[in-house]
Amino acid sequence: MHKSGSLLAACRAACKSLFWASTPSASDLDNVQEFCPQSIVSCVRNYTQTMFISPEEAVPCCQYTQSESCRKICQQAMLSDLRDEEKYDLVTSECEEAALGTDMWNCLLLLSAKSKKVQYDHGGRIDLIVDQPCQMGCSDMTYCTNFNLRPMELFQSCNPEADKGAARAVQLWSSGTITLPYYTDQFIPIKDIRTCRPEVWKAIACTLYIKPCERRAPASQICRRDCIRILTDCMDLARLQPGMSPTLFCNLLSPDDDSKPCMSLDYYLVESPYSNTFSEITTPCNPNPCPDDEICVLRHRKCKHPGDPDCKQYQCKKGLPCNCPSNYNPVCASNGQTFPNECLAKCSGYDADYEMGSCQQMAPCSGHTCGRDELCIPRRDVCLSSKLSTCRQYECVHRSGECNRHFHEPACDTSDEEFSNVCTLVQRGRVFAHWGHCMSECAAWADRVYVDYFGKCQAVGQLLNLKSGEPSCPDVQCPALPSVGEIRVLVSPSQSMEAARVSQNNQITIRDVIEVLRQHISVLECDAFGYQSIERDLVLVIAPVTRYPTALQIQACMSEAEKIGSLITSRSPLIMMHLATSSFISAGTRTSHVIISSGATRRRTPESHSIFLFVCFLVISLSETALYR
Repeated sequence: MHKSGSLLAACRAACKSLFWASTPSASDLDNVQEFCPQSIVSCVRNYTQTMFISPEEAVPCCQYTQSESCRKICQQAMLSDLRDEEKYDLVTSECEEAALGTDMWNCLLLLSAKSKKVQYDHGGRIDLIVDQPCQMGCSDMTYCTNFNLRPMELFQSCNPEADKGAARAVQLWSSGTITLPYYTDQFIPIKDIRTCRPEVWKAIACTLYIKPCERRAPASQICRRDCIRILTDCMDLARLQPGMSPTLFCNLLSPDDDSKPCMSLDYYLVESPYSNTFSEITTPCNPNPCPDDEICVLRHRKCKHPGDPDCKQYQCKKGLPCNCPSNYNPVCASNGQTFPNECLAKCSGYDADYEMGSCQQMAPCSGHTCGRDELCIPRRDVCLSSKLSTCRQYECVHRSGECNRHFHEPACDTSDEEFSNVCTLVQRGRVFAHWGHCMSECAAWADRVYVDYFGKCQAVGQLLNLKSGEPSCPDVQCPALPSVGEIRVLVSPSQSMEAARVSQNNQITIRDVIEVLRQHISVLECDAFGYQSIERDLVLVIAPVTRYPTALQIQACMSEAEKIGSLITSRSPLIMMHLATSSFISAGTRTSHVIISSGATRRRTPESHSIFLFVCFLVISLSETALYR
């Protein structure tokens, strides 16, 4: 690999090593500084320099362990003459209780966030989305069982570690004292929580660890009304410090008023109301079934063989092999496989057996060896043994003779007429278009476009002729208003041009954008579609893709839209890190109102009538002349 590629790989490795470690060591920081450009070095410093408070302030956190030896090691290390990084390295290496996600670790991070909040502050709140983005649903909790089976709610830390952390917290609180992590000189004396509102204390611990996401903005504090209620009932007044009261403690622990984002306990004192309908929502990637070094990606496709391992509803993906760069400059290997770049082709053993360009761009029928009475039809395949023989990319079909009427392998011609096999298509004198069925939505869905009506696309116009009162689009039959989540995104033209300039193919398409956003959809019954409006903003749609969506599935897609809209509005790195979405400025989200009752499901349209205009005139193709029928 050339020098710049080697430096990129070295920088990526150094950065990964730094953030995979329990604490960043001096050598980790030195490696990043040596191999990475200044912009990345500055970013890393911003996140590593505020990771911990001074060791003296961290001493009270040492009490968050049941191991006496670990407590002593922690206290001695924090008061020693070692470098700060070495102190934390010593504690985390000697104490299991100081591992990532435990009480001691959380105490250190909470103190750090409070003491240096300005490093993370965006509009008056601590940004917790960077490290733990909100995810749809929660399940498999063994202690925090009331958090299970909640498919429409968002959580930051629904995982076994948080579940165990909540159980440990309740066990520590049973001693009768709660030390405030933000204020080390304050503690709350409480009664025996095993007899005083135990279900509420359990809900508090589970809420603090699993971290439900408030719809309007991320929240990290319990609502004030809940705080005052539990402390009034369970505070031990005999041991209360002079001048303190439940209200004063809640001034430290909760927002000023309940109009601000906060985590409410009311929902989690009882079991989920969706226990009987939870199976309608499929979240294969939550909880994450993949190993720690892989990410889970949904596979939106149907499969005829459910038991086949290749038919999993998710796919675990690793980083690029051989430390190859992530640029896209495709090459077609001799086995018919397209590799994103030369490095990956060589990494797979094709040192010189490839051509520039994707295999789809190649003309397999050029120089074919079909007979005089045969027609060459492209049949692109990937061979596993191309080193031993030629990997043919076409099929020879007889122009005359009798076709096997019982052989079924559908093919579609350029007129969207479907034939049972390609032999029949050729002998009928038709022009081959593609293999497979001719589905009415096939081309539109392939372009990530939501089909609203059949016919020529109409992007502008009025629903009714204002003079005659007759429909101005008589050939368009608008279906019943579907329930979708709409996100309108404001895009920076200058940043879009810059992103296109540095991209490999000098363009950023809407399909590129939607493919990025699809990665953040966790419900298999929902998918993303979109187009660019005449106002030049992006209209994105998160909609159910089942034939007859249930009310719960519809509501889940609404929640997915709200989640993605929140990520865009907060300029989350999960969105801004991608070239295709780096030019997003802000987003507005609108959803339908779905009322789930014990009987029928009623649906109300949004308050704004413009959503109806949007649905009826939703562009179903990037070209106004496209026709799907």
